[in-house]
Amino acid sequence: MSEWQGFVRWAKPDEPWRMRHPVVDGYRVAIVDELQRENSGWIVDDQNRKCRWTVGPGHVICKRPAVVALYRGKTGAWGYCEQHPYGRQWTGVSLLSSALLPVGGPGE
Repeated sequence: MSEWQGFVRWAKPDEPWRMRHPVVDGYRVAIVDELQRENSGWIVDDQNRKCRWTVGPGHVICKRPAVVALYRGKTGAWGYCEQHPYGRQWTGVSLLSSALLPVGGPGE
């Protein structure tokens, strides 16, 4: 897999994405589409799953219709709605996340 797979653009300095990773010399924060990254585990939900997001000791589950699903090993794929994709942003067609990529890639 190419580290540039799913690259969308470089993060802007004022975006909250930049706060998620300590940036090491020679790298920058990039915005990537998890649905385009091989082996990310994320897929568009086509199984009418319900959102599995949970909170608190009572494990309240959201249960809204899922838009994406994440393969979670032996338990299979769990669905997540547009409000709960674990630090990612659902745009309606892409599942955006951040990644540290080496300086000198696309757009530089």
